[in-house]
Amino acid sequence: MKFFKIILFAVAMNGFSMLSPAAFESKTGEFTDADPGHQGSGLATLAKQNGKFVLTFEDFYVTPGPDLYVMLVKNPTPKTSQAVLESDSLELAILKSPSGGQTYQLNLAMDIDPSEFGSVVIWCKQYSVLFAYAELN
Repeated sequence: MKFFKIILFAVAMNGFSMLSPAAFESKTGEFTDADPGHQGSGLATLAKQNGKFVLTFEDFYVTPGPDLYVMLVKNPTPKTSQAVLESDSLELAILKSPSGGQTYQLNLAMDIDPSEFGSVVIWCKQYSVLFAYAELN
């Protein structure tokens, strides 16, 4: 019976070690323009609240456009559309509005570690164009 308990403990510890997001608290960054025609401003914060991950925008503005999405991108400074396309990314949601405070509840899979993402991106999915990004620190 002791052998069985040791195996369960090892499996439980192994599963726990996969939960690296448990140590995650928050990352914040200010939105930056992609170019003169695609501008963004405001603050993005990725945080863990009550065991769930939440992305909030404060004093947010982005140039209005078609088919805009919010994405997490591993590249911390994706200054071009090509840089976004070449980086690992995670599509979160359709952008709620081009301005104002916003909150997005993230339903991340167990194997996704939010600390691995370096930026939040506002992305035009229809034309594959970067509108703005916020480097997360």
